[in-house]
Amino acid sequence: MFLHVPVLLGLYLKSPGSIERSNREKQAKENKKIR
Repeated sequence: MFLHVPVLLGLYLKSPGSIERSNREKQAKENKKIR
């Protein structure tokens, strides 16, 4: 069951299956660019 929480909690779900983690090589290159 999911509920809407109308308060900003500052939480972030790090899902291994997320789109941002699907290409680790590209992620590393982009992280290097922004640093």
